[in-house]
Amino acid sequence: MPRLLSVLLLCIANLAAHGEVPSESERQAVYDDFKRAFAANQFPEALALADQLVRLMEAAGVDNERMSTAWNNLGVVQFRTGDLAGSEASFRRSLELLEATEGIASRRLISPLAGLAAVQAAGDQHALAAESLQRAVAISRRAEGLFNLRQLELLDPLARSFEALGADTQVEQQHRYALKIVQREYGVNDPRTLPATLELARWLEAKGRYVSSRALWGQVVRVGSAEGGSLNVATIDGLIAIARTYRLQYSLDPESIAEANAEDPFAGRYEAGTSLPARYIAVRLDDDGEKAALKALELLEASSDPPPEVLARVLMELGDWYTTAHRPEVALPYYQRAWPLLAEAEAQGGAANPLSVPLPLHYRPPNAATRNRDRDGVVTEARSVRVELAIAPTGEVTAVTVVESALDESQTNTLVRALGRAWFRPRFDAGAPVDEPALPFTETWFAIAEPGQSPEGESEPTES
Repeated sequence: MPRLLSVLLLCIANLAAHGEVPSESERQAVYDDFKRAFAANQFPEALALADQLVRLMEAAGVDNERMSTAWNNLGVVQFRTGDLAGSEASFRRSLELLEATEGIASRRLISPLAGLAAVQAAGDQHALAAESLQRAVAISRRAEGLFNLRQLELLDPLARSFEALGADTQVEQQHRYALKIVQREYGVNDPRTLPATLELARWLEAKGRYVSSRALWGQVVRVGSAEGGSLNVATIDGLIAIARTYRLQYSLDPESIAEANAEDPFAGRYEAGTSLPARYIAVRLDDDGEKAALKALELLEASSDPPPEVLARVLMELGDWYTTAHRPEVALPYYQRAWPLLAEAEAQGGAANPLSVPLPLHYRPPNAATRNRDRDGVVTEARSVRVELAIAPTGEVTAVTVVESALDESQTNTLVRALGRAWFRPRFDAGAPVDEPALPFTETWFAIAEPGQSPEGESEPTES
């Protein structure tokens, strides 16, 4: 008979026949089997053992400190097996026992608080999860110092819960604090700071804060190059990101380019910061982005065996860069070099080849369509227009066909003209760009709602 069943039966027999509590050695045997099952990811078995261990320890009258650990372990395994309700109850029981014995500021509260937060986040109760994690962070800082490394495992889920709540300021605070912790511990240029730097850089970029993000990507390049030489994945990813943020800023948020290249059509290019009337200023793609992507490609080509997925990302960024710049003849060779790498990755079970569908790269919706979207105190009505776009192998939009529109004629025509100026990454077939005759595309116009109209275009209830 397996050792596990023997021990359990022995414990049960002792309790039933003799009324005796299980011995320390019997409890230890169950705990050892629990650790083995958990380490082997055999969670159903670990769950039964953790539950049995709690019962044995309670029967033995074990002190609160050890009982809290047993309940915490049970909560962890319940969470792993999808029993959120049971897991929450176990973590709360662990907290109760610790608070009764050690008070509300014990460092040992951190583990069950983190577990409780994980359960709450999994149940989409992110406000409660944030409260639990903030309490854990406060305990950690009081017990181990304001910049202790252990709190990093709390700051990441705390940032995710704040992000789910749409609390951008708090998300940024957690990412920046995490970066400050590792920089104080290891030094600004230590490679161990890269994970925290990457988290903040990616988040800022996702929020459209391209200038701030790009500064961090530059730090990634500097630290990555110093750590593993110039041919380093972190270095390459940073260079790609620098190019990407310049491109996205130009396409999606040109007004944020504070020192855009001001070009007078009569006198040539002005120095950055030169004050010119708006009609003379032409926002342009910054050459530094192109240089960063070309540098990444140069580094990879200097290697005898560059990672195919990394090389594909660089080639795609260069193709996107030149398409955004309306230079399809330069973009095409980069896309064609990327095609077989992406096709091979797809054939091996990877993501679908991104070149198999068109992607908008340079499209600016009319200001009139978006200016009311985020205005404070203004109720807007989202009106949509569905179109089909004909896209040439160059990526240029050649025709816009209106399928359905909730806009008036003037608004519809304004959107159609804007879409006609868009540029897409073209669709490829067998490694060659092809026409896309009818790509479905939906655009939204945010209009000020009529009196009595709620957001999303629904009428507000009225009193009878």
